[in-house]
Amino acid sequence: MARYSLVVLRVLFSSSRTCLCDVGKFDYVGSSHQWWHIIAVILFIWWHDSGLQLLTFRLSHPCHT
Repeated sequence: MARYSLVVLRVLFSSSRTCLCDVGKFDYVGSSHQWWHIIAVILFIWWHDSGLQLLTFRLSHPCHT
């Protein structure tokens, strides 16, 4: 559930703040693009960790057919 809220937060940051309001001026620290990257990296790390947990579970509990 928390993962989906991070995705929603990422979309809100990328859609709510644009660079078009101050053409020629960029907010390098704390701008929406940096937040988008930070949240995307957190989601990719979480996704990778979840995949490793599923793989470990699958290897330790094989299907007996």
